[in-house]
Amino acid sequence: QPVWDTESTQLFRTRFKAVSPKRVDTPGHGIGNRFLRAGVEVDRYGRAVAYHICEDDFPFSGSGRWERIPRELPTGRPAMLHIFEPVEDGQTRGANQFYSVMERLKMLDSLQATQLQSAIVKAMYAATIESELDTEKAFEYIAGAPQGQKDNPLINILDKFSTWYDTNHVTLGGVKIPHLFPGDDLKLQTAQDSDNGFSALEQALLRYIAA
Repeated sequence: QPVWDTESTQLFRTRFKAVSPKRVDTPGHGIGNRFLRAGVEVDRYGRAVAYHICEDDFPFSGSGRWERIPRELPTGRPAMLHIFEPVEDGQTRGANQFYSVMERLKMLDSLQATQLQSAIVKAMYAATIESELDTEKAFEYIAGAPQGQKDNPLINILDKFSTWYDTNHVTLGGVKIPHLFPGDDLKLQTAQDSDNGFSALEQALLRYIAA
């Protein structure tokens, strides 16, 4: 928007003030009509004649107030420069080229976040202790709730595990050697491939977006 700077001490006082496209809107954020399209006022031939601009609401000083700025002054001098590349007849606002890929951009962001979470989960456990407790015994322990706490099989087996690992501290040269409960097995977890084809999929999505 060309403006006349009265406070300037320079020879030329004409300035160009940039206006955010988000501020060009129908007054009251209405739906518009035949002669008012998304803040652009047009004549019966579709030519832009004025622009309705919402005043800057920082810090909540102009929110809800619109100013109508004509496209040209009575002298013919431009009062508003609206620059965009129309792709069809009757278009009054520029079309964002990223609209067609915004959905995939969001999906790529979610995919990257999920992949990162998966890699973190896979790196959380270095080893696990596997027990040879069969299914029948496991259900017997779990189903022992109605009994008293002292005679509860589940409480008893957990107490035995706790007592065993608290009392067995075998070391060799200062290094602790785990002496497992009878029937338990220590299984080291090897690092899994966290990529699993993710890089190729990510590159394919990026190529699609760039195209």
